[in-house]
Amino acid sequence: MNLTSKNNGFEKRMKVGLLIIIIGGFLSYSALKIYILDPALYAEKVMVLNLASETKMERTFNLSLATQNKESIIRIESNFDWVRKNQEVMQHQNSQIQGNINELLKVVKELKKQ
Repeated sequence: MNLTSKNNGFEKRMKVGLLIIIIGGFLSYSALKIYILDPALYAEKVMVLNLASETKMERTFNLSLATQNKESIIRIESNFDWVRKNQEVMQHQNSQIQGNINELLKVVKELKKQ
């Protein structure tokens, strides 16, 4: 009986030792996860969320810039149209003036002949 009780005591100590090792491993893993891995994951998640919000803000900003650019292009095109129309009017006026000058030159030549 003495041998059996020694084996039972040894088994109990082995079980307690294994239990302590398992609990220690669990606590070590928990500490590692809580203090090292989770903050890194949390920081990455926060960084990703910040990048996503920045990207949304940049998209919104780019859309507003695109709208402003389209409006500016429309204004510039209308200004070009105005300039073209004015050039056509000026060319017409210049041709009329040139015609008048030619007529005046003819009159001057005729007057010189007389």
